[in-house]
Amino acid sequence: MSAHCGASGASVWVQGEILMLAEIADLGRQCESLVRGESRAVLLQAVEPYLGIAIEPADRLGHLTLRVEITPELGRQEHSFEFEIDQTYLPDIARQCAAIVAEVRSPPTGSEPCE
Repeated sequence: MSAHCGASGASVWVQGEILMLAEIADLGRQCESLVRGESRAVLLQAVEPYLGIAIEPADRLGHLTLRVEITPELGRQEHSFEFEIDQTYLPDIARQCAAIVAEVRSPPTGSEPCE
């Protein structure tokens, strides 16, 4: 798996086993919960500390602050990025998370499902 975050001349890539499938699924569920008004924030704190995501309200108009913490080299580098996003992005994030989970759980074409 690889993850990338970049802005204003900075570009950070992380590769390897940085997220578990359950963490991706949970990120999608948290986005759906925020859209429904059942929670106030989205927080991805992965078991592996290479990638972290927080989404919190920025104002009462539906704007959100997305904070990404990413490092390719623990103990030697720390990178954080902040973006302003609109709440309308959340359903797409949730759908993309669900699609990743479904793709990973589906057996390859022409093979038998795992029992």
